[in-house]
Amino acid sequence: MKGLAAEKSESYATEFTCWTSLADLDRKLFFIRDYRAMSFSQFDLKKLVALKAPITLPLAKFEQDAVEATDRQMAIATRAPAS
Repeated sequence: MKGLAAEKSESYATEFTCWTSLADLDRKLFFIRDYRAMSFSQFDLKKLVALKAPITLPLAKFEQDAVEATDRQMAIATRAPAS
């Protein structure tokens, strides 16, 4: 691939993403899964828009089974900061 040179010790150069995502813009839903999972985790963007600040959750924390992940994100966002 142009711009992706292989190291001399490698026989080829490649790249891939560690996740797949889908967006349902009509229903305001976002789905994501990492390369190990068979099912997607779902986020309800209508609920998440109410959050005051961005939040993050590493892909490693997602369940391997399908899960509605909005409530988990909301709980992280509303958790009191540690003192």
